Amino acid sequence: MEFLADNLFLLPILGVAALLIFGFILASLWRMVIPPNEVHVIQRRKSTVVYGKGTKTGNVYYRIPAWIPYFGITYKLMPVSIFKLPLLGYRAYDSKKAPFKVDVTAFFQIDAEDAGQAAQRVSSFEDLYNELEEVLRGAVRKILASNDIEKIMTERSI
Repeated sequence: MEFLADNLFLLPILGVAALLIFGFILASLWRMVIPPNEVHVIQRRKSTVVYGKGTKTGNVYYRIPAWIPYFGITYKLMPVSIFKLPLLGYRAYDSKKAPFKVDVTAFFQIDAEDAGQAAQRVSSFEDLYNELEEVLRGAVRKILASNDIEKIMTERSI
Protein backbone atom coordinates (compact mmCIF):
# COMPACT_ATOMS: atom_id res chain seq x y z
CA MET A 1 0.00 0.00 0.00
CA GLU A 2 2.81 2.37 0.79
CA PHE A 3 4.38 1.83 -2.64
CA LEU A 4 1.09 2.74 -4.34
CA ALA A 5 0.60 5.79 -2.17
CA ASP A 6 4.18 6.94 -2.77
CA ASN A 7 4.05 6.38 -6.56
CA LEU A 8 0.55 7.64 -7.37
CA PHE A 9 1.91 9.53 -10.38
CA LEU A 10 2.57 6.16 -12.10
CA LEU A 11 -1.15 5.32 -12.46
CA PRO A 12 -1.82 7.66 -15.45
CA ILE A 13 1.35 6.44 -17.16
CA LEU A 14 0.33 2.80 -16.66
CA GLY A 15 -3.17 3.58 -17.96
CA VAL A 16 -1.84 5.24 -21.11
CA ALA A 17 0.57 2.35 -21.68
CA ALA A 18 -2.28 -0.17 -21.32
CA LEU A 19 -4.41 1.79 -23.83
CA LEU A 20 -1.52 1.92 -26.31
CA ILE A 21 -0.90 -1.81 -26.02
CA PHE A 22 -4.63 -2.51 -26.46
CA GLY A 23 -4.69 -0.20 -29.51
CA PHE A 24 -1.71 -1.94 -31.12
CA ILE A 25 -3.33 -5.34 -30.56
CA LEU A 26 -6.59 -4.20 -32.18
CA ALA A 27 -4.73 -2.59 -35.07
CA SER A 28 -2.81 -5.77 -35.77
CA LEU A 29 -6.03 -7.82 -35.68
CA TRP A 30 -7.93 -5.49 -38.03
CA ARG A 31 -5.12 -4.87 -40.54
CA MET A 32 -5.91 -6.30 -43.97
CA VAL A 33 -3.40 -6.90 -46.76
CA ILE A 34 -5.28 -7.60 -49.97
CA PRO A 35 -4.10 -10.38 -52.32
CA PRO A 36 -3.05 -9.28 -55.82
CA ASN A 37 -6.00 -10.95 -57.57
CA GLU A 38 -8.79 -9.05 -55.78
CA VAL A 39 -9.87 -5.61 -54.62
CA HIS A 40 -11.94 -4.60 -51.61
CA VAL A 41 -14.52 -1.86 -52.01
CA ILE A 42 -14.75 -0.10 -48.64
CA GLN A 43 -17.83 1.88 -47.62
CA ARG A 44 -17.19 4.41 -44.89
CA ARG A 45 -19.60 6.95 -43.46
CA LYS A 46 -19.52 9.31 -46.42
CA SER A 47 -17.21 7.75 -49.00
CA THR A 48 -16.46 4.65 -51.01
CA VAL A 49 -12.80 3.71 -51.52
CA VAL A 50 -11.25 0.87 -53.52
CA TYR A 51 -8.18 -0.88 -52.10
CA GLY A 52 -6.06 -3.38 -53.99
CA LYS A 53 -3.09 -3.85 -56.29
CA GLY A 54 -2.97 -1.18 -58.97
CA THR A 55 -5.17 1.32 -57.14
CA LYS A 56 -4.16 4.77 -55.95
CA THR A 57 -5.03 3.96 -52.33
CA GLY A 58 -2.78 0.90 -52.03
CA ASN A 59 -3.52 -2.61 -50.83
CA VAL A 60 -3.62 -2.24 -47.02
CA TYR A 61 -6.48 -0.98 -44.86
CA TYR A 62 -7.95 -1.52 -41.41
CA ARG A 63 -11.17 -3.54 -41.35
CA ILE A 64 -12.82 -1.95 -38.33
CA PRO A 65 -16.16 -3.71 -37.68
CA ALA A 66 -19.28 -1.85 -38.80
CA TRP A 67 -20.83 -1.99 -35.34
CA ILE A 68 -18.21 0.46 -34.03
CA PRO A 69 -19.74 3.92 -34.40
CA TYR A 70 -18.06 6.52 -36.62
CA PHE A 71 -15.01 4.36 -37.48
CA GLY A 72 -16.69 1.13 -38.64
CA ILE A 73 -16.68 0.09 -42.30
CA THR A 74 -18.38 -2.38 -44.59
CA TYR A 75 -16.57 -4.00 -47.48
CA LYS A 76 -17.25 -5.98 -50.62
CA LEU A 77 -14.73 -8.27 -52.25
CA MET A 78 -14.41 -8.10 -56.05
CA PRO A 79 -12.01 -10.40 -57.94
CA VAL A 80 -9.87 -8.75 -60.61
CA SER A 81 -8.44 -11.96 -62.01
CA ILE A 82 -9.65 -13.19 -65.39
CA PHE A 83 -12.65 -15.48 -65.07
CA LYS A 84 -14.45 -17.45 -67.75
CA LEU A 85 -18.13 -17.75 -68.41
CA PRO A 86 -19.14 -20.84 -70.41
CA LEU A 87 -22.39 -21.01 -72.34
CA LEU A 88 -22.80 -24.67 -73.29
CA GLY A 89 -25.47 -26.09 -75.59
CA TYR A 90 -27.05 -22.70 -76.30
CA ARG A 91 -29.85 -23.02 -78.87
CA ALA A 92 -29.50 -20.35 -81.54
CA TYR A 93 -30.75 -19.50 -85.04
CA ASP A 94 -28.91 -18.11 -88.03
CA SER A 95 -30.20 -15.32 -90.30
CA LYS A 96 -32.29 -17.85 -92.29
CA LYS A 97 -33.88 -19.23 -89.07
CA ALA A 98 -31.95 -22.51 -89.18
CA PRO A 99 -31.68 -23.89 -85.61
CA PHE A 100 -28.41 -25.16 -84.15
CA LYS A 101 -26.61 -25.47 -80.82
CA VAL A 102 -23.42 -23.64 -79.96
CA ASP A 103 -20.86 -23.75 -77.15
CA VAL A 104 -19.39 -20.34 -76.29
CA THR A 105 -16.85 -19.35 -73.66
CA ALA A 106 -16.24 -15.69 -72.83
CA PHE A 107 -13.49 -14.29 -70.63
CA PHE A 108 -14.03 -11.28 -68.37
CA GLN A 109 -11.93 -9.17 -66.04
CA ILE A 110 -12.98 -6.36 -63.70
CA ASP A 111 -10.64 -3.38 -63.87
CA ALA A 112 -9.29 -2.48 -60.42
CA GLU A 113 -10.17 1.20 -60.85
CA ASP A 114 -13.76 0.37 -61.91
CA ALA A 115 -14.37 -2.16 -59.13
CA GLY A 116 -16.14 0.47 -57.00
CA GLN A 117 -18.66 1.10 -59.76
CA ALA A 118 -19.16 -2.65 -60.27
CA ALA A 119 -19.67 -3.15 -56.53
CA GLN A 120 -22.31 -0.41 -56.41
CA ARG A 121 -24.30 -1.95 -59.26
CA VAL A 122 -24.43 -5.56 -58.06
CA SER A 123 -24.99 -7.01 -54.62
CA SER A 124 -22.56 -9.93 -54.97
CA PHE A 125 -20.15 -11.53 -57.40
CA GLU A 126 -22.76 -14.23 -58.15
CA ASP A 127 -25.19 -11.52 -59.29
CA LEU A 128 -22.49 -10.05 -61.51
CA TYR A 129 -21.82 -13.50 -62.96
CA ASN A 130 -25.55 -13.99 -63.72
CA GLU A 131 -25.87 -10.57 -65.33
CA LEU A 132 -22.79 -11.19 -67.48
CA GLU A 133 -24.30 -14.50 -68.56
CA GLU A 134 -27.45 -12.69 -69.75
CA VAL A 135 -25.35 -10.12 -71.62
CA LEU A 136 -23.37 -12.94 -73.22
CA ARG A 137 -26.58 -14.70 -74.32
CA GLY A 138 -27.82 -11.48 -75.95
CA ALA A 139 -24.52 -10.85 -77.71
CA VAL A 140 -24.33 -14.42 -79.01
CA ARG A 141 -27.93 -14.27 -80.18
CA LYS A 142 -27.35 -10.99 -82.03
CA ILE A 143 -24.14 -12.11 -83.72
CA LEU A 144 -25.48 -15.51 -84.77
CA ALA A 145 -28.85 -14.19 -85.97
CA SER A 146 -27.17 -11.66 -88.26
CA ASN A 147 -25.12 -14.29 -90.15
CA ASP A 148 -25.92 -17.47 -92.05
CA ILE A 149 -24.68 -20.87 -90.88
CA GLU A 150 -21.95 -21.15 -93.54
CA LYS A 151 -20.38 -17.85 -92.49
CA ILE A 152 -20.70 -18.79 -88.80
CA MET A 153 -18.87 -22.08 -89.41
CA THR A 154 -16.05 -20.50 -91.46
CA GLU A 155 -15.50 -17.62 -89.02
CA ARG A 156 -16.21 -19.41 -85.74
CA SER A 157 -13.00 -18.20 -84.11
CA ILE A 158 -14.34 -14.65 -84.29
